[in-house]
Amino acid sequence: MKIAITGTRGIPNHYGGFERFAEQLSGRLTALGHTVMVYNPRRHPYKDNTYQGVYLLHKSLAENVLGSGGNLLYDYYCLRDAIRHKPDVILECGYASAAPWFNSPGTSPEGQAFFLMMEGAYRKLTMD
Repeated sequence: MKIAITGTRGIPNHYGGFERFAEQLSGRLTALGHTVMVYNPRRHPYKDNTYQGVYLLHKSLAENVLGSGGNLLYDYYCLRDAIRHKPDVILECGYASAAPWFNSPGTSPEGQAFFLMMEGAYRKLTMD
């Protein structure tokens, strides 16, 4: 299965909870034989195109110029690129700015399965 993980500040984790989640999940899915892509901001300190078998795709995060509006554009560019790569599943961790880019819950415009990783669900998955 081909899986894209978007909406984080990249792996390896240098930021916080969703990044830790993305790093752990992507590594485990890759070990099971899945193809996993994680989106990293270009300013992320890790510059290679793979990390422990996970493909890293680097996109601009204009947060330093646009403030929080940069996150909206970053999520948009990552989601648009993920759709272009035609994964079977898109997991969006940055749920706040992702929803406007999709026609209906559960699918992208190209028909891929689409899941939003809500913060409460993340806590439940990692604390239980």
